[in-house]
Formats: sequence, structure tokens, C-alpha cells
Amino acid sequence: MRGFRPDTEQVRAALLGSDENYRHRRGILRSPLRVAQYDSAVPQSSRQRLLEAAISIIDESGEAELHVREVAAAAGLSVAMVRHYFSDREGLVTAARAEQYRRSMIASLPELTRMLADAQSVDDLKATVRPVFDSFLTPEFFDRRMSRASALGASYRRPDLAHQLELIHRETSAAIGGILIIAQERGWLRPGLNTQAACLLYYGIINSRVLIESWADEDFQADWNALAIEAIFNMYFGRDEEK
Repeated sequence: MRGFRPDTEQVRAALLGSDENYRHRRGILRSPLRVAQYDSAVPQSSRQRLLEAAISIIDESGEAELHVREVAAAAGLSVAMVRHYFSDREGLVTAARAEQYRRSMIASLPELTRMLADAQSVDDLKATVRPVFDSFLTPEFFDRRMSRASALGASYRRPDLAHQLELIHRETSAAIGGILIIAQERGWLRPGLNTQAACLLYYGIINSRVLIESWADEDFQADWNALAIEAIFNMYFGRDEEK
């Protein structure tokens, strides 16, 4: 299998409905996303409480400091409940890592949807997404980038976690790729661009900033950011001289 590709017509139908009217399309884009997102205001099940406690420990202290008894105590539940829902510590770690990774991957979906809904032209879209892309490369998003890198590293020789991350990559790229198809149909993105592949390459560029963050000075990091944004814009929109 060369890659997971959603059926284009199914994606369009899900995002656009049967009415091709532009106003209707804006309404669809403005509607709540159907990709499941975590809401801390919703009452939590026992499983969710354990998962949140595990994620919190991983975030604060690292995976090595995750102990089943501490997770159960933090969730106000018994160790037996951990075994009931996750079998053992490894199952709990896998579930926590996967959920942590999924949340970080879909975090930008609502903003992307809003930007595309509000854009009136390709120049409008470029002007809107540029500061957002810039912000994703700032120190404020360092924890998110490192969290993704940590989860990917943790999946090495862990087939269950690797499989979960694969499913998340498919879900995220299909969702964002489907949204980008609308921009492509409007003539705003490069014709023939595989929007799903472009989505994953975008994440690859953003996440790879961890390679320089511990040692590069400000000037080097600024140069890296400029090259990253140029690569992303050329990938999605093509070079200006080609138009």
C-alpha cells in the first residue's frame, strides 16, 4: 500500500454537502469540526480520569516517572481499575502517549477551518496563515514540538504505540487534507498537490525544529524559521514566479 488516501468525493461530500453554493460552503466550514477533541468541562469516565492522570505525569516528569499506583491515586481510583482498562503499565503508557499525541496534532484544526472560511482570495489566505505558521515555530510551542518528538521516539520497538500513531497520522492528514481540497478547488493551492501528503510534510517541517532548539543562537534560528516558512509556502502555493 503506497499510502492512505481518502476518497476525494467522500471528503468533499462530508465538508461541502450536496449544495455547491459558496455561502453554503462557508456555513459548512464554520460548523463545529467532527474530529473528536478533548473537553475538560465534560464529566470524565474512570478510564478518562486515569488517562488524564497518566498524561499529566508524562508531561511533568517524563514516562520513566509514571507508576501505576501513583496514576491510580491521582485519579482517585484503585490499581485494579488500571488493570481493568489498560491491562498493565505498558497499556496505560501506550494509551496516554497516543492521546497526548493526537491532541497536539489536531490542535490547529479549528483555526485552519476558520481561516479558510474567512478567506476571500489566495492573497487573503496567505496573509492570514503566515502569522499563524510563524507562531508555531516560536518558543511558546516548544513543548508541543517536543511532546510529538517524544511520542515518536517512544514508539520505536513498541508496535502497539506505533500503530496508534499511524492511525492518528491518517486521521489528521485526512481531516486537514480534506479541508485543503476546498482551497485547491478554488485555485488557491498548487494544482495536483496531494493535500494529505502536504499536510504530513508540513508537520515534519514544524516538528523538525527540535533539531536546533537546544544549541542554535537566535540568528541561526531566525534563518531556519525563514527557510521553513518559505518551504511550506512553496509547497502549498508554488513559487510566485511560477504563476
